[in-house]
Amino acid sequence: MTMNFEYIEPFERWLPVVGYEGLYEVSDWGRIRSVARYNTSTKKYGGGRNPWYGKILNPNTIKGEYCQQKLTKEGRSKSHLVHRLVAEAFLGPIPPGNEVHHIDSNPANNTLPNLCFVTPSENMNAAVTRSGKANWRGIGEQHPMAKLSKEQVIEIRRLHLEGMTQVAIAKQFGVTDHAIRRIVKRKTWKHI
Repeated sequence: MTMNFEYIEPFERWLPVVGYEGLYEVSDWGRIRSVARYNTSTKKYGGGRNPWYGKILNPNTIKGEYCQQKLTKEGRSKSHLVHRLVAEAFLGPIPPGNEVHHIDSNPANNTLPNLCFVTPSENMNAAVTRSGKANWRGIGEQHPMAKLSKEQVIEIRRLHLEGMTQVAIAKQFGVTDHAIRRIVKRKTWKHI
């Protein structure tokens, strides 16, 4: 007995890119395309209505991972992360204080089922679960660029409270006064 299977192309849904309606569309597969339209620019094309043919765009990758696409509106170009464009079009506005999370932890997979909104701490917890480390970059002494230890940071904050200048503390620990300022203001080493 032979069975005939007919291949059916999966349905790809397209919606306008938020803020670029009539110019670009994004699909639930994570693809971006320009919309066919007429270009009425008088400077470059000598006036009249010139057809602008729509096409699928090729995004760039940044940091070797995330896909970004440059979009142009009113003569100004701006780069956007593709996963954010997909999420905003299909899931709605990104809630304040939230981020777009890749469920499978693959930043190149920008399909709609792979995206959801999470808080930064939930996103970090997912990274910890995947890697088994405190942070994929490392926190504090685990960070590959760390020059100070936890004990030194505590000592720096104590010396500052006692009135020692940031420049003097920087010389004592062999770092810049900018690094000391960031430690004292808790912009770095926040977890201590």
